[in-house]
Amino acid sequence: MKTRSLLYLAAATLLLFACQLTAVAPTPTPLPPATPVPVGNPGEVALDYSPIAQNISLETVPAAAATPGGPYWEGAPEYLRYTLQGYPVASNPRMAQIFIFKVADMATANAAMAQYAADLQALLQTHQAGNQLPFLPISNEGQMFRARMEFVDFKNGQGVVFLTQLGQGVKPVNNSDLIFAFQGLTYDGKYYLSAILPVTQADLPADAASGQLPDMSEIPTYMNNTIKMLEDQPAGGFTPSLETLITLVRSIEVK
Repeated sequence: MKTRSLLYLAAATLLLFACQLTAVAPTPTPLPPATPVPVGNPGEVALDYSPIAQNISLETVPAAAATPGGPYWEGAPEYLRYTLQGYPVASNPRMAQIFIFKVADMATANAAMAQYAADLQALLQTHQAGNQLPFLPISNEGQMFRARMEFVDFKNGQGVVFLTQLGQGVKPVNNSDLIFAFQGLTYDGKYYLSAILPVTQADLPADAASGQLPDMSEIPTYMNNTIKMLEDQPAGGFTPSLETLITLVRSIEVK
């Protein structure tokens, strides 16, 4: 598919040096217990966010029409967006959020999104990953690398978690861009779940401006070394702990 190819081609430029990640950071201040999310309508989720957030909000994001002949990332069906409040990482411009899409609504809104759902289903069946993993919400950014990929079951589905950094060009791996990502499908194939959860690691620079890239010829080595460093860290070496984030994912149930 043309739209999918464009995304993968753009991302492949960033992935000349791909591999896998991990890291260490300060221990977050303990948060008070939070109340599980109340569920009122089909497609809403129940989950236990108490270890990493103080509250959670839910929004219904209206459908957005694509421009005829416009870029592949335009157009999306209506979806639900949960935002974790009191999350322990505030340095990342991306908020800690969980997105719920109806698979049946994707094809008419954005063909690339429908293809990602099909690609994710194939990945969950084969466990054979390419350079780029399916990733929603769709955008014009690519995955600069992938690390600590793991297949994880949640209450009524399964998915994949991994560390990555999104961007349109090469930049240092840093604590303002590093994210823990989850992409999953319910067992019945009706819902596509995505989580974007910022994480930090003490050995990384605070942001891209604080880091330094080597000469272009040395970037693959830089990426591989950074990924190995992150892979060698314990799960608790991140803020929040990767174990805590995986526990959050496992607690999700789509009603």
